[in-house]
Amino acid sequence: MNRPYKKQHIYTFVLGRKSVGVLVCVIAAMIVGTMFAYPLSENQSTIYTEFLKLCSSHLLGTSTPKAANTLTYIGADDIMRQASPIFAPSEKAVSVFSPKRADMSDITEAKKEVESEKKPPDKSGGPKEKAVVSQNLKLSNATDYKIDAQALAAAQRSYNALGSEPKVLVMHTHGCETYTGKNGVGLGSAGTYRSTDNENNVVHIGELLTEELKKRGINAIHDKTLCDYPSYNSAYKTAMGLNDWYINKYPSIEFVFDIHRDAIAEDDGTPVKLTAEIDGQKCAQAMIVCGTDKLGLPHPYWKDNLILALKIQKYLEDKYPGFMRPVNLREERFNMHQTKGSLIFEIGTHGNTMQEAELSIKYLAEGIAGVIGN
Repeated sequence: MNRPYKKQHIYTFVLGRKSVGVLVCVIAAMIVGTMFAYPLSENQSTIYTEFLKLCSSHLLGTSTPKAANTLTYIGADDIMRQASPIFAPSEKAVSVFSPKRADMSDITEAKKEVESEKKPPDKSGGPKEKAVVSQNLKLSNATDYKIDAQALAAAQRSYNALGSEPKVLVMHTHGCETYTGKNGVGLGSAGTYRSTDNENNVVHIGELLTEELKKRGINAIHDKTLCDYPSYNSAYKTAMGLNDWYINKYPSIEFVFDIHRDAIAEDDGTPVKLTAEIDGQKCAQAMIVCGTDKLGLPHPYWKDNLILALKIQKYLEDKYPGFMRPVNLREERFNMHQTKGSLIFEIGTHGNTMQEAELSIKYLAEGIAGVIGN
């Protein structure tokens, strides 16, 4: 619906100051919601309500933006856009609570994955099954850094993720990523490989990992924010702000595990599923991704992250040969500069089934706990 209103950005009022501007923001948002808004979905209604609660509590001095519900990290501009179409997003808009720029190369690399999902599938059958085996800590090194994987895996490090305080944050930069269903097509709408249903995307896998870690005495927090919805290009920026919020709120957090699934396709577009057989059952192979400072962005912890990755890799290689793909060392930073224990875990590909990914989690959790749960 086109209206002769100048594009407005109510979110600019909510910058951490208590003023009449916030009151104006609340009143305007209510007017929009009651007079101009289109019918809201359940998800949109929840976001809109949370936005009003944030404005009201901030106005009354009962909270600050940084102590608000993490849902607000979507950005007030996106919230208002969902509340009413008259609040169109601006290319120059910056999320109120995550003003830092994300690594643009991260976005470029992520788009390649999405493109591989869009290729027309092969009509001859379902996904092609393969395995990419890591042997003797083989490293898939996309940088020109010289890495001695054996030496780094043997480096002395002391980890202790046990205790009552949160030590692990499990989150999702690309939470909408999903898998292949029993009918051979994606679990998303119209057979796509993206879904906002957290029972059908990697958020479900993250929840399982969190529960498995807790069973092993590790206090893990799981954030279910879909950082890639509604804006895929803002995913890394949103995730950076989200991680900052948790690290500030819980200084005890030492590890941030970003759960994804990979996307691999044949030249004809047929999805490729990567599997390993453990105890007579096929599960999705897992891969650890580590970022570096190769592209010039500050990343003082990349070697610490790589050491942790190789220790987890070795633990799982020794116990479950064939389960792990080679550790993937990348030029991009992928928000891993925020802690000394930030890693991306790719659980299977879009060709794997949800059940295969679910089976992988207990092995992955065992490997993680075996390293950091001492």
